[in-house]
Amino acid sequence: MICIKIELRRSCILTANGQWLSERLGQQFVIENRPGAGGNIGTEAVVRAPADGYTLLLCGIMNATNAALYDKLNFDFIRDIAPVASVLRGPSVLVGRLPSATKK
Repeated sequence: MICIKIELRRSCILTANGQWLSERLGQQFVIENRPGAGGNIGTEAVVRAPADGYTLLLCGIMNATNAALYDKLNFDFIRDIAPVASVLRGPSVLVGRLPSATKK
């Protein structure tokens, strides 16, 4: 399950990975995109799915920050999700607003 809105290029990469996994493991992989609420909709769907290894979540940094951004989540990301593999890497930058030079 993909819980972020992704552009076509990444979608094609993930679909190709799903096809590769299907061929390699002999199991069908269905890529389902469930964006919304900062990734919480897709994450909650995975948390609520049976813990049988058939439902996987492609998550990102937003999943790590949502616990601080949302007061009430229906899941605990650290407790309810277990890492399986790292499949994508990308840069992340933490930014803040600088004080204005004209403000006294």
